[in-house]
Amino acid sequence: MAGGFISEIDAYQLNKITRPYVLQTVIGTSEEAGKLVGLSGLVSTDPKTLTILMRSSVRVTAINDETRSAVRKTIASGAASGASPHEIAFGRAWAPNAPALQGIRDVVEETYKGRAETIARTEMAYASQEASADRYRAAGISEVGIIDGSGCGWISHDDPDLANDSTRTLSEVEDHPIA
Repeated sequence: MAGGFISEIDAYQLNKITRPYVLQTVIGTSEEAGKLVGLSGLVSTDPKTLTILMRSSVRVTAINDETRSAVRKTIASGAASGASPHEIAFGRAWAPNAPALQGIRDVVEETYKGRAETIARTEMAYASQEASADRYRAAGISEVGIIDGSGCGWISHDDPDLANDSTRTLSEVEDHPIA
């Protein structure tokens, strides 16, 4: 991981490592969702399965975009506060008459802290939701009940529109698969 970014080779390896698990999740989840609605599960060669795998690959390689965005925000914030290039790079804990500033080094370290677990958890959640939604749509189901942590919002964690025990259209679920 040079300079805080995942190299193309590492992104390829990451996709290669996660793909079998995403595939297993798609097949297993679609089987369980299919049982609920009287359909069979997806198979590895199904076009929907291949689409879910492709989306996963795109999300995994988009990790660099997230890091770049965080770095851009840090640079803009630092420049707006009059920070020196050194302070923007390494941060400024405290200086007389100057606010604290998180440096690029800290942003990159924080971005990648626990990244492997986050990627795995996120990709399994997307694969599970997309496979389930596919089976429900194929069965003609248009609304589903949501089970989530109490207090978790629908669009974001702090959204006042709570997800748990709500009923949502399948289109809403597809628009926000891991909301």
